[in-house]
Amino acid sequence: MGLMRGLAQHSEHELDRRKPSIRGLIDDLAQCRAKPWGVGMRREIAPNKILIRKLSSFLVMLRQRWCRVSAVLGKTTTSVRGDSIEPIERARFKPSRPLVHMHIPKTAGTTLTAALIETLRPRTTFGGFDRVLFGDYEDFASIDKEIRRWLYISADALPAVDFVSAHMAYSTLRRAFADAQFITVLREPHTRLLSQWLYWRGTSDEILANWGRWADRVRHARRPLASFLRERSVACHVDNLGVRMLLWPNPLIPVDDFIDPRHDHSLLAEARDRLAGFAFVEVLENAELSELLQTWLGQPCVLDRRNATPRIPEQLRSSLVDELTHEALDLVTMRSRLDLELWKEVARHSLSGHDLDQVRERTLLQSVARYATLMTGSLTCPYQPTPAHTSAIAGM
Repeated sequence: MGLMRGLAQHSEHELDRRKPSIRGLIDDLAQCRAKPWGVGMRREIAPNKILIRKLSSFLVMLRQRWCRVSAVLGKTTTSVRGDSIEPIERARFKPSRPLVHMHIPKTAGTTLTAALIETLRPRTTFGGFDRVLFGDYEDFASIDKEIRRWLYISADALPAVDFVSAHMAYSTLRRAFADAQFITVLREPHTRLLSQWLYWRGTSDEILANWGRWADRVRHARRPLASFLRERSVACHVDNLGVRMLLWPNPLIPVDDFIDPRHDHSLLAEARDRLAGFAFVEVLENAELSELLQTWLGQPCVLDRRNATPRIPEQLRSSLVDELTHEALDLVTMRSRLDLELWKEVARHSLSGHDLDQVRERTLLQSVARYATLMTGSLTCPYQPTPAHTSAIAGM
């Protein structure tokens, strides 16, 4: 189904000191052009001004929702900040030891995997899935046998290899590769969650036919966003997935339901400790990700975009404006609350000197603008806001 593929293109710019108005952003969007794939081809972009206003409001509402959730949860989301992930000196990559990439879906993992294989040229490689991404699902016999070859119920069945990139929990990977160097990349969680919804929504019935009854869960993404995020059977994918993959199995993380906020503090503390043991951890939004990876590896490593979320089939398209209801925004916040804390803690060190709120808002605006075009099927190369416009939005 493509769970081993994924990258949404990202770019970083230094923030412009100018403060243009939102009116200027809207006018600029209405007049902009972009080149689609193909030499000499041009296509007009005619963004809906209502959509742009909605995107701006979306960013403001996300901030307000998070403040409200933090107030409701109280000590669960605020007290953990006193025990952030400490910056540690990264030990240089050791070619003599296996390298394990814990691939969180929709975090540019396919791009990272391809780049690492191209750079390191490992003799043996391995990828696949364990139970962490399937929740309480049991009917694996209904899945095509070629896909079942990539499913591992027990860590004992994993082969000894030089390089691993897998959609597997930390516990599975650590048990099988105890001496390995672990790496992972975190993505701004609200953006990751929206990307997950659209990726599943755009998966064709032809592809889903090979996934047996698991396909019924993927098809929940064809429902409205709020309905999708309420669906307990997909909690294993939409409910704080980074923390789930770090801590599974855990009695405080149900396989068939959402995480109870009462357990946030203890789960975050444990997840933070797990993440501190990784040899390399970064956030996707860091413009210097490629350079940092090259420094750690001690050799060039080029990241090329792969597995971007495709355009949505016509029969499944809807207005993203209508999807981003108050309920949907609240659910996006709740389903990402733990992962957001981890992302912030890593980003505070990797993006020191940057305003994290502005980084997040820029990321959300660019991503939601792109997702809006995917939902209309009108464009594959969306408008990218300028740094000056980003500053304006962040200052609303």
